[in-house]
Amino acid sequence: MMRMLIAHARRYSGHALRIAVAFATFLGAGAGALATDAKPQIVLLRPDAHPPDNEAIVVPAGSPMRLVSFPRDFYSTAAFRGQFTLSGKYEIGADADNTVATVWPDEPSRKLLPSWRLHGGPREIDVSNAEAFAKAVIPREMLQKLKAGKLHRCADA
Repeated sequence: MMRMLIAHARRYSGHALRIAVAFATFLGAGAGALATDAKPQIVLLRPDAHPPDNEAIVVPAGSPMRLVSFPRDFYSTAAFRGQFTLSGKYEIGADADNTVATVWPDEPSRKLLPSWRLHGGPREIDVSNAEAFAKAVIPREMLQKLKAGKLHRCADA
């Protein structure tokens, strides 16, 4: 059985900096990638399609994120580089063998994230390295209790 920890990212103010560092790592961010552009970066999904296809990845103007690779094959994963503080709510689930993490960015954070032009931006992010994320954002003792089944839920009041 998976146990869940639900908390607001701002609740653990001592961990706010580590949240930013953790997401910089998960999103492929470089330490010095803080420059921003005055106009959005737009990369068409199928630039040679006939009839024209308007779907594209859009990196918002002013976002520190930059697209560094997008192979455009069926199973492709776009890679971005940049760094900023991601705020919002997160959920960590764990048992003795597995850890899962999901983040729901707040509106200011969503405005900085890359998105699809026709489908909008992410409302939910599944963290691919959930164990490292959990270690970065919650105290070690809390993660141990969660994995042992001694902590069932922690949430803002």
